[in-house]
Amino acid sequence: IYDNRRPELLGLLGGSTPLQVSTSEPLIVTARFSETIWHLGLDDIRVEKLTGSGFVEVPTGDYIPFLPASDGQNQVNFVLMPELGSGVLRISLRGDSVRDAAGNLNVENNVALEVAYDRLPPEPSFSSLTSSPPFTICDNPIEIQVNWNEAVTGFDASDLLIQNGTLRNFTRISGSIYTFSIIPDAVPAGASSLRIAAEILPGAAIDAESNLSLPSDLFTRNYDDTRPTIDISFGTAFNDPNAPRTNFRVMPVRVRFSEPVVGFDVNDILVENGQVEGPLQTLSATTYFFNIVPTPTAGNRALSVSIPDSGATERCPR
Repeated sequence: IYDNRRPELLGLLGGSTPLQVSTSEPLIVTARFSETIWHLGLDDIRVEKLTGSGFVEVPTGDYIPFLPASDGQNQVNFVLMPELGSGVLRISLRGDSVRDAAGNLNVENNVALEVAYDRLPPEPSFSSLTSSPPFTICDNPIEIQVNWNEAVTGFDASDLLIQNGTLRNFTRISGSIYTFSIIPDAVPAGASSLRIAAEILPGAAIDAESNLSLPSDLFTRNYDDTRPTIDISFGTAFNDPNAPRTNFRVMPVRVRFSEPVVGFDVNDILVENGQVEGPLQTLSATTYFFNIVPTPTAGNRALSVSIPDSGATERCPR
């Protein structure tokens, strides 16, 4: 029997010319031939990747791990495994690459499979109006935003792990932006601050292509709920060479806070039997100088200085 008819590829994935599919997982491709074939190898399959200048051929083995035995069959199944990321691949068969029983080499045709793939998992990140580590903050509550690199579904408050605080006000702003608050726990006695942390575990959300999400980096802040204390010193008792000079009528005063503060000015100073004279001198965020003078009618009455609650606010870096 004389046979000079050349075998040809009839379809990939059962389709004809051309066929497009989308996937986020490895894809089982079925290559269907017009007759039984022999000697199909990886090098016989052409894989091209879409670039800015069009389709460019890439190594087949990077996308098709192996081919099963195909001799004497007219249908071959193999796995196409797109790389992590997204893009478009085109699969086709080279001409003169496989043979039929009579030894005829296949004819190259325009049967091809185009695969649009997205294996890029969604990834979350945190942002906040509070300062970045390692600074200490005193915000309560701590307002946090979760930013995804693409729209996701399935993400809710139960996917957040909070350390040393309580989750509140979880809100979906859009498919890629969510907000929530953390109410910090009380700082333990004797500690200067408490480490607050939040994280998102892998698989907390899914994108439109069914890719499960990556874990987040750990969000941390050091929370301080201890109010600053005040030390007030008079005259030369503090023995500071920078203290302003005085005489019997003027008394220099130094105010030292236990930590940096903002908003402290002369209006926050209460003087009994006297008044502040001259400007308030700021030596640092914790130390201030000013002068007081007794009122003419004070006589031998005690001269005292006090600073009421809320006279200054602990400085929380932003």
